[in-house]
Amino acid sequence: MSYQNSTKLKEDVIPKGLYCSFCPYFTTLLIEEISIPFCIYLGKGDSGRLTDKQYDILKTKLKQDPHEVFPLMILWDSCKECGINEDV
Repeated sequence: MSYQNSTKLKEDVIPKGLYCSFCPYFTTLLIEEISIPFCIYLGKGDSGRLTDKQYDILKTKLKQDPHEVFPLMILWDSCKECGINEDV
């Protein structure tokens, strides 16, 4: 499973502030009924809050460590990890 940022995505639509709740690139992937917070701009997701059971399910489905596929760690709390327009 591979995700990559498209160079056509615009930074100016990313809202100001430390959170991405209203960012058009912030979404959730649903894999085996497990919600994965995902940033379309970065092409990365967050697996930091998985339970052991969810981790095992995803590891089987993805055939690799979910933390490698979805390496972000604070996106689950809608905290920006892109660093864009963080100045308030």
